[in-house]
Amino acid sequence: MLNPPPNWPAPPVGWRPPPGWQPDPAWGEPPAGWTLWVRANPRAFAYAALAALPFAALQTVLVVVLGRRAGADVAFLAGAVLGRVLVATVATGLIAFLSASRWRWWYYVLVTFVVLVGLATLSALGSAGR
Repeated sequence: MLNPPPNWPAPPVGWRPPPGWQPDPAWGEPPAGWTLWVRANPRAFAYAALAALPFAALQTVLVVVLGRRAGADVAFLAGAVLGRVLVATVATGLIAFLSASRWRWWYYVLVTFVVLVGLATLSALGSAGR
């Protein structure tokens, strides 16, 4: 994606340069060290949400089934699980958005899983300390 310097006109939204494109010499040189081309992943949050869906569904079903058998407060447990999945989704989307390169689909699933495990571990450690 073109990252125009401040002294260049902004390209139209969604514009992609055709092959062989060169900037107009009248625009001047970009500032020293300016990065003209950057990789952006505007769909990072959507992909992260899709990656989190299977985890959310599986954990919610497990919480409801196992929670009912144990006589636990199923609504509280489901809320805690869905809250954890929401945080993992936002964290994964933010990490992907800030990443210098685009991710493959399985990387979203892997990072979401790792964040969920990390959150569950922190939650368990916090509960054990009480």
